[in-house]
Amino acid sequence: MQWPCPVARRRLWAAAGDRPVVVAERMAVSMGQARTELVGLSAAQLHERFVGWIAAGPMAPQVVFRLMGTDPGA
Repeated sequence: MQWPCPVARRRLWAAAGDRPVVVAERMAVSMGQARTELVGLSAAQLHERFVGWIAAGPMAPQVVFRLMGTDPGA
């Protein structure tokens, strides 16, 4: 399962004003805080989970709606 989920990813992007640097900064801080709790994950896994997804950009709202099963266009 993806983390953060698609809906949370879109919210993170929106809260950051669609600025990837702001999203990356916030997620890097979260990664630093969580690394002591997620001891079973390697550095590469932590990176992928917290900041690796950012380069793909925000998901289109239509994709989020479909994933949630609430597509207003359906």
